[in-house]
Amino acid sequence: CCGADTYEDWYNVSSANYSIPQSCCKTEDCKPPAKGDHNTTMIYTKGCSDKAEELLEQYFSWIFVGTIIVVVLQVRKRRT
Repeated sequence: CCGADTYEDWYNVSSANYSIPQSCCKTEDCKPPAKGDHNTTMIYTKGCSDKAEELLEQYFSWIFVGTIIVVVLQVRKRRT
């Protein structure tokens, strides 16, 4: 993934010099496209927020069970 919603989010980040970081590349030897260059074959174009949401939905039941276990253990520990 690259950016929050899309790779173009990086064009609005001044600390990134308004360019796409190398971490958005699919391979180590790619050169991220400059603003206005629409050749996106070498980079991930999908945003990370969608990917994070997909992972949360996929693993929600495990996250929920883990949370319940931690809560139960904390309550039991507090009572002793």
